[in-house]
Amino acid sequence: MNELNANERNPNPYAPGVVQKKEILSEVEQRRQKYLNHEASVKSIGILFIIGGLFGIAGGSSLYSTMSILPSLRDSLIPMFACGIAIVIAVGLLAVGFGLRKLKGWSRIPAAVFAGIGLLSFPMGTVINSYVLYLLLSQKGITVHSLEYREVIAQTPHMKYKTSPVVWIALGLIVAAIVSMILLR
Repeated sequence: MNELNANERNPNPYAPGVVQKKEILSEVEQRRQKYLNHEASVKSIGILFIIGGLFGIAGGSSLYSTMSILPSLRDSLIPMFACGIAIVIAVGLLAVGFGLRKLKGWSRIPAAVFAGIGLLSFPMGTVINSYVLYLLLSQKGITVHSLEYREVIAQTPHMKYKTSPVVWIALGLIVAAIVSMILLR
């Protein structure tokens, strides 16, 4: 009876002499853990593509409505063509974004093409899209888009990427700053 270990006597994990028990992960869980950060980053890029697609559809639609109001543009085919191209690209961004969110293999190459074009928007576009290309074209990017990795995800639905509270606070501050700039205009 006196042979209780320190964990059974004192439930405080920070007490001296308490040995933490490490959780032993299966081989599939170890593989998922290895790529979980990269998977979350790729899915985040998918959100950016979806946002870009939504803004593109809104921009193309507003261009179309502006053309219908202005008599000088109403009969011209060039602005209509530009409007159609903008909406087609926006729908493509949406499709690729949803594909990236679900880690579909087909979405990797079109996303890389969009990111390659985005490299031309110097300086921030170059930096951001270089990172996007790394995420998509690195060995980890190829792995997380593979069928085998989707099977790993299906076998480990309990494993989720946890975002740090600091990130959420920083995001909230950025959104608050943008909203205040818009309102104080």
